[in-house]
Amino acid sequence: MHYIYYKDAKGNFGDDLNAWLWPKFFGAAKPEADAFVGIGSILCKDSPLFKDLEKKT
Repeated sequence: MHYIYYKDAKGNFGDDLNAWLWPKFFGAAKPEADAFVGIGSILCKDSPLFKDLEKKT
């Protein structure tokens, strides 16, 4: 599974937790696989995070 979530250069506890927590539940990230998108990330219209998804379609 490919994990997509917001990453802030200054850090953000909730977002930074994704990199640690999601692999514990779903296994190691595999960029060529399906995507798992964090809920806060999908609330931002035209988020640059979605460029990763466009490459996969």
